[in-house]
Amino acid sequence: MAQVTPIQVIAAGRVLDDGGAWIVTAPGWIRGASPVIAHPGAGIATITLDDPADGGSATAPGTVTIVTCNGSAAGAFGTASRPSDTTVQINIWTATNVAADLNFEFVVLQAPTTVGA
Repeated sequence: MAQVTPIQVIAAGRVLDDGGAWIVTAPGWIRGASPVIAHPGAGIATITLDDPADGGSATAPGTVTIVTCNGSAAGAFGTASRPSDTTVQINIWTATNVAADLNFEFVVLQAPTTVGA
């Protein structure tokens, strides 16, 4: 009999803008990823996962990252990509599509997998 694992939360957090750096100190928090978040440019956060997603292959389907901007910037939104099996890049945008450092929350989900026949 095949065994199906449920959807799993790989990582999640609330990340705060600290004037050109990302921080996760209270009221921010992070689980399943490094608390040190790279800031390679305006509105860009590179998050390193504690464990590889997709069974160790960034090209395998199965993960999704949901990003929500919080704070006072009406219409702001986030997008996400997976540059490798252990990193997630989040881009934060204003309502007028300008990259901006704004507080955000994220969750990385792994799709169900089936093992056996």
